[in-house]
Amino acid sequence: TQSTINGNILTVTQNLTTGPALGNTLGTTTVNLTGTGTWTYANYSGFGCSLIIAAGSGTITLSGSTQIVFTGANFTYTSGTFNFVVGQVWEFLSNCTINSGSLVFTSSYVFFTGAYTFTLLSVFICTNLTWAGNTVINGNNVRINGNFLPVNNCHLTGTATFILQGTGTWGSTQNTSYQVHDVNIIINTTGTITIAAANVDFGNAGTLTYTTAASVITTGSTLRIGVWSAGTTTLNTNGITWANISNLLNSTLNLTSNLTLSGTLTTT
Repeated sequence: TQSTINGNILTVTQNLTTGPALGNTLGTTTVNLTGTGTWTYANYSGFGCSLIIAAGSGTITLSGSTQIVFTGANFTYTSGTFNFVVGQVWEFLSNCTINSGSLVFTSSYVFFTGAYTFTLLSVFICTNLTWAGNTVINGNNVRINGNFLPVNNCHLTGTATFILQGTGTWGSTQNTSYQVHDVNIIINTTGTITIAAANVDFGNAGTLTYTTAASVITTGSTLRIGVWSAGTTTLNTNGITWANISNLLNSTLNLTSNLTLSGTLTTT
């Protein structure tokens, strides 16, 4: 089922209902949510119009869905309170320009999915983040307050820097797959970051920086370099004791501070 809305801006001052389940709302129009109201969203349905959240002193509350699939070309937040559903997944599933301003995505996960390019015009802040496919994220920083968990067999590139600034888990629990980060990542938190008990993968680019006295637990994990293709990965992680490190595919490991590991260093 598909509903199409084309043309000029559509302003909704109170309530919005979209769906049905597994259906799509599409079109060239931009939907502008203002005032106070409820957005009732059918589960797993796609919302393909550009969206502006400009509630001013009002509150917009999501209702009725465990997963929103956003396929619009533009997502913009300017003002107001935007209440997510507890346990909800917010999925971006198309090329999209995102200007989220001061909005914090407090949904259970933000999911960047597929071989798409996402352009961030402002700092993007979320509780938990996951990604799948050959995903490109360009522009501003991504600040993650919780977990950073890739789906199996995926590749993340782009100019955005990912900052782990809370307490959470980073990496995959699957030893037989790859989850390649060819981006810059900074661990800057007073919390605890746990490296998942399998792999954290870098490919042929990217820098990993540790800047604070955070507790980083690496027990049972392997930091793998050169998983996607040969290249150079830079580590500035003095203060972290890695469990195991594998340098693969004739890749170059560039150390800008001391490197410590308690287990095995493998070079192939």
